[in-house]
Amino acid sequence: MIELANNMIDNADYSQVMGKIDSLMAKGSDKVSEEELAEIRSLAQKAQAYEQTKYVIDAAFILGMSKKKGA
Repeated sequence: MIELANNMIDNADYSQVMGKIDSLMAKGSDKVSEEELAEIRSLAQKAQAYEQTKYVIDAAFILGMSKKKGA
């Protein structure tokens, strides 16, 4: 299990977290224990939270793009 300060990941942790997720998933769904499955879920949620803060999508930009397509 990867230990994370404040149960959050930062840029330095991200590669380690994604590597751990990848290595666990490479085992295959039939070979992953319940504990490992829980770890995948937990790490994936932390990675997703990090990605949402790092890669913010500007809704106004997206809405502007959709208006141009309909015009």
